[in-house]
Amino acid sequence: MCDARQVGSEKNKGAAKEMKTIRISGVITAKSPIHHGGNEKTGSTVGFRRMDMLTTEGVQEVPYIEGNAVRGKMRRLLLKDFLDRIDYTPPTPRMHHFLYSGGNLEKVASKNIGTLNLDMRRQLRSLVIPISILGSSILNQAFAGKLRIGKMYPICKELLGIQHNINTKISFHELMSTTFHTRKDDLHAERDEGTNPQQMLVEIEIMILGTRYTHEIILDDPTPLEESCMSHLLKLWTDNGSIGGKSAIGFGEIESKYNIPKLESPELYLKYLEENREKICSYLDKLSSIK
Repeated sequence: MCDARQVGSEKNKGAAKEMKTIRISGVITAKSPIHHGGNEKTGSTVGFRRMDMLTTEGVQEVPYIEGNAVRGKMRRLLLKDFLDRIDYTPPTPRMHHFLYSGGNLEKVASKNIGTLNLDMRRQLRSLVIPISILGSSILNQAFAGKLRIGKMYPICKELLGIQHNINTKISFHELMSTTFHTRKDDLHAERDEGTNPQQMLVEIEIMILGTRYTHEIILDDPTPLEESCMSHLLKLWTDNGSIGGKSAIGFGEIESKYNIPKLESPELYLKYLEENREKICSYLDKLSSIK
């Protein structure tokens, strides 16, 4: 006769491991004006990116910051830190794009179209931890990252109760402004009579200093090493993060405050890089040389 407890125990042994999802939410505050270019340009004015949203006042075009823009900034911070720590310089444009910008899918022989290189995927996820969480593409292989980066929405009265529950009476219209910069003619040579200096006035739409945004980061089913890498990335981002364009002239400075659950310490990831530097560099060289 079979014991019911034994049957239950056997079922539990075969049960799939529950997927772990880490959600990190917080508030980003603009410490300088922010410019995030839109899809449309009117004359010499570059607008702020907007999209239709259901608000407390009906459907309106509300300014926001793309999650992909945040992801790009995070990728460059994490990958520069990664390459500095293992003392590795990407030897080819392919590797530079693979690491810093998400890579490219390349044309391969027809017999290889649609095939997955499982060994490459396993090695990549186990050795190049930043790419495992952020994803990339190389050859005909696309590697999905485990990190999901949400859009940044302004904390304003129109999104109260829809996107956030932070009490505010400020409209997003009050958070918008415009500024301009000029490009002057530095040519000191003589000009033909009647020729005016070549200079340009560019007007850009901005969200003002002090604007606050809600933001969420999600990490799906990480290993302890990936979770530790995420801890390190959050430190890099909160210490050095910026967003949007025109950072060279003082735009895009931010302060990030997240509600961070208990994560693996960054030390696990940093120790792994130190102990496996040669192995990681060798694998990246091998990946770079594949025809």
